[in-house]
Amino acid sequence: MVSRVSWDPAKAESNLRKHGVTFFEAEAIFHDPLTASLDDGEHSVTENRWLAIGESRYGELVVVAYTIRNDEPWLIMARRPTPAERRRYMRGDEIRDRGVEKLNLEDFPEVDFTHAVRGRHYIKPRGVRRVSIDEEVARYYPDEDTLNDALRMLIAEGAPVSEATGEEPTDVVVRVSLDEDVAKHYRTGDQVIDALRRLIAAGRAPK
Repeated sequence: MVSRVSWDPAKAESNLRKHGVTFFEAEAIFHDPLTASLDDGEHSVTENRWLAIGESRYGELVVVAYTIRNDEPWLIMARRPTPAERRRYMRGDEIRDRGVEKLNLEDFPEVDFTHAVRGRHYIKPRGVRRVSIDEEVARYYPDEDTLNDALRMLIAEGAPVSEATGEEPTDVVVRVSLDEDVAKHYRTGDQVIDALRRLIAAGRAPK
């Protein structure tokens, strides 16, 4: 079963500079069953490509271009949607989005998602628990493998787990999945945030 999304790190950096969207944020659209996709016939020369719009890790809409390599989605580009793309996707549903002021459409033009297919390359989220952490903490952990490994390290060291308040972060929310063994120790996002902040403060974060 496909459980991950891949990309070229250099392309991810280029995309962030051009469009202000990280591939780490954008990959979550494949865990959104309502993601709508279309065949990208214009760019399907040497491989099949698709264009899609769905909810990102931050709970906002993003538009991506991608292909399938080794049975895994491979991100090529990602950007914020235009107002027209949001309207066609939402169809009256309320989806949180911070809005868009300026978009670079030069290399990624507007897409008409009116006849898009929902859930074409849906990937069931990994792990057994989804929690929310804040962006300040998430930027130190480039992917969910790194985050889960950091928590495993703390578990192995016998580090205490803070009391759970169940409160959502007040900053920008990043949604992450905890693996089963990690979720047995960390039940809520505030526990994860507290643990990772301790690693960051001790200079033990990967970034």
